[in-house]
Amino acid sequence: MLDERINRLVDFCNRSKTIREHLSNEILELEESVKEKQEFKESLVKARTVIIEAQKVTQEWFKEYLENLVTLGLKIVFEDRNYSFKVEFGDRVDRMEVKLFVMDGDDKLDLKSDLGGGVVDVVSFILRIALWSIMETKTRAIFILDEPFKFLGRELLPKVGEMLRELVRKLSIQIIMITHEKELSTIADRAYLITHNGRYSEIKLLDGGVNEEEIS
Repeated sequence: MLDERINRLVDFCNRSKTIREHLSNEILELEESVKEKQEFKESLVKARTVIIEAQKVTQEWFKEYLENLVTLGLKIVFEDRNYSFKVEFGDRVDRMEVKLFVMDGDDKLDLKSDLGGGVVDVVSFILRIALWSIMETKTRAIFILDEPFKFLGRELLPKVGEMLRELVRKLSIQIIMITHEKELSTIADRAYLITHNGRYSEIKLLDGGVNEEEIS
């Protein structure tokens, strides 16, 4: 009788030991899993920090690039005004918001409501060129313009020519422009006069720019 009790006690102890070892192993596995998850969480936090910092650096570079390029064009064309171009970033719930505006000294001007079409022409043109220039996969560096800057006064068109030359130099692009404006035609490296005689079109290469009498 005593032996039987002893055997049962020994059996119980052995089973308890097995259960304890099993539980200890599970605890170790859980601790290891918690450690791995904690390390993964810390890695995610670090990655998020890096992404946020990279986003800030990219935004600052993008902001400075656009502001400098558009401001350059505005100052060339409107040399008697203290125009500069500004970009502001804002966060919304579902997306990032970008605001574009022009400063006239200390005055903040809205592109849609506070400025004439001439300024908007210049800004929108340079923005298109600038965005093309930072694309990873670009089209060919040739831009075809059909009667650009139609809202600018004729007295400003020579300044537009200066701006175009500066953009061509800075961005290594080529511009093919169709225009009736003498002021824009005369700044071309190569100009062609196209006329129609009632039956067919005639194309004439004009050496040394365009003569006003020829295009009038």
